[in-house]
Amino acid sequence: MTLEELNEYGIIKAHIEHCRDKVRELSSRTIRSPIFDTSGISSSPSSSNPTEEKYINTMMAKSRCEKQIAEDMEKIERIEKYISSIRDSRTRMIFEMHVYDNETFWKIAMKFGGRNTEDSVKRMFYRYLKHHPRG
Repeated sequence: MTLEELNEYGIIKAHIEHCRDKVRELSSRTIRSPIFDTSGISSSPSSSNPTEEKYINTMMAKSRCEKQIAEDMEKIERIEKYISSIRDSRTRMIFEMHVYDNETFWKIAMKFGGRNTEDSVKRMFYRYLKHHPRG
């Protein structure tokens, strides 16, 4: 696991939601619109039927979004599996708070209390990442 992959977690989650919204929008276009008669529509539009072409383009866009969601979900699952495989509960909590909740190391140190500092929490994070690149 790389730092770049971990840092992308929030962006990937947001992208999945964006794609899901897009899929819902595209689905509603084909369901609610009376101009789309899906019976007998071939997979290759004829040049003389703009309604048919619009329907097929909508379905292709929906398919692309669904494929992107699947790819993003694989990345999310890989990151979550990496973090859940951390045996030390303190280190795992640091990763969860920093990656999932986007907490700064300073805030994590304050939540832990005691003699924890921003630097000590940061060192635990980076040390684990360096010594356990595959989990």
